[in-house]
Amino acid sequence: RKYLAGDVIPLIRELFQRKGTFYLSLYELEDEELEDILIANAARIQVILSNTGLGEDKKWDARNKAARKRLVDAGVDIQHRMFNNSTHIGHNKFVVHVPPEGGRRSVLTGSTNWTSTGLAGQTNNALLVEDDAVAGVFLDYWDRLKTDELKLPKPLSKEMKDNQQGQAFRESNETASRVQIVNGATVEVWFSPNRPERRKPTSKNKPTPVPPDLTQVYRRMRMAKEAILFLAFYPGQSGKDCIIGEAIDIGAKDRSLLVTGAVSSPQAMPNYVAKRKDEDDEVVEKGASPTTYDDGNISIVRAARIDDRTILGDLGAEQLTARGGIGAIIHDKVVVIDPRSPDCTVVLGSHNLGFKASYSNDENMLIVTGDQELAAAYAVHILDVYDHYRFRAIESERKRKGHKGWSGFLDTNDRWQKGYVEGRKGALMRYFAR
Repeated sequence: RKYLAGDVIPLIRELFQRKGTFYLSLYELEDEELEDILIANAARIQVILSNTGLGEDKKWDARNKAARKRLVDAGVDIQHRMFNNSTHIGHNKFVVHVPPEGGRRSVLTGSTNWTSTGLAGQTNNALLVEDDAVAGVFLDYWDRLKTDELKLPKPLSKEMKDNQQGQAFRESNETASRVQIVNGATVEVWFSPNRPERRKPTSKNKPTPVPPDLTQVYRRMRMAKEAILFLAFYPGQSGKDCIIGEAIDIGAKDRSLLVTGAVSSPQAMPNYVAKRKDEDDEVVEKGASPTTYDDGNISIVRAARIDDRTILGDLGAEQLTARGGIGAIIHDKVVVIDPRSPDCTVVLGSHNLGFKASYSNDENMLIVTGDQELAAAYAVHILDVYDHYRFRAIESERKRKGHKGWSGFLDTNDRWQKGYVEGRKGALMRYFAR
């Protein structure tokens, strides 16, 4: 656990050792160590805790139930933000720290849910922004979240089909806050939902309006000169109405641009085809769930595992999910544009980078422009995950198509070098090593 969680738990511990008060907005809370930190600081924290999903028993919020009770029993100032329906989730995971006597505030954000799976069973990121203005923007949003109070279900596990964000709250998120930080970079902060509709509209005659936050992300992606790198969980089915489809479209129009990314959900792949049944429940189209998408300069893979025991031997087959299938493997929501350029951009936060997040969910998103150190760190993380899964995805795709996989032995001739010599392979290597 210590190895897998990396620096995230020490970072959270250090943050809560600071004097002052803390304002939290959390989606999931199911980790004893993190719960203990909150309980130890019960008098100094205010928490907005949303609900988790519908359980097999048809009750909502089973995963947060125990932690919610612990906070209540400890006397924590807590607001229960219970949507309890499949349309909306309170997907934020951020903490604002306010020091005593008007000190400089800071905010911890990113993709990491406060669960054991989020800490040690998924790829995730966490970012501590030590900037008073950025933290102030988050604190203002936290206040608006608390004001946008939802009807409380009785009991808390009861379905609430009509619970949704208020119109005034949605309107307050329609514009971004822009902050110039110390190193000269610009941080553009977005929150959602930021469209008037409760959910993403669908029409055969009219295109779906692009939400304002993704409009800015798409604009920045279209300005890319060399590379678009990304990690995503499930921003949209078949890559539509999300950053995946946009990145593919941009890469297809500019073949000099590197488009490289990894996703977690099979349904997120652009070449995914859903199984189709007729009215008699007979399968009329088997569908397709590829693990790779390659089109020249565009390469996307999804999380896959090695289950060939002839390769793994005594190690056994790899596991693709943590804790018996709970949780995504790639849970990051990150886009990095032109990381080697002074005009680089990093997009991060809780936002899943698709239309649903902007239309329906409580989310936060940072668009950071001009911070090359941040871009380098996030680019390394993306390539780490992409490289880890690329071999596994190719092996899985060959198996899916009935082809022979890798033998486990290296080539004994130099033919493998030909693609690199001819320039058909190694574009990422040449970009970063030039």
